[in-house]
Amino acid sequence: MCSDQDLSQTLDRAAELFNTGLYFEVHELLEPYWMRAQAEEREVLQGLIQVAAGLHHLKSGNHKGARSLLAQGLLKLSGRTLEGRPVGEFASDIRQILDTIAMQSAGSRQAVDWKSVPRFPRKE
Repeated sequence: MCSDQDLSQTLDRAAELFNTGLYFEVHELLEPYWMRAQAEEREVLQGLIQVAAGLHHLKSGNHKGARSLLAQGLLKLSGRTLEGRPVGEFASDIRQILDTIAMQSAGSRQAVDWKSVPRFPRKE
């Protein structure tokens, strides 16, 4: 298992990648930690990976995949923290993106505003 410091530093790096729109890279960075993690930490890491992968799908125009991954990720992040980071608050902000995608599926012309994507949670 990675040390807490290693995970914390990796989450800082994930924040840098996420905040510049490199969602696939966030997935790749966090996956080895997720594979070794256990219990709640594993679930939260999977949620972060799913959100990042969902946004990657959205950037690629795969709205169905984006919707599915974002929804799954949000369930794993709600009300949670990881390494002092408020991932639950992050999930609430991501829900707005999911709602916009759902409206698009229902025929709305409202596009996702990439500027509205929340920043990756940082340590408080």
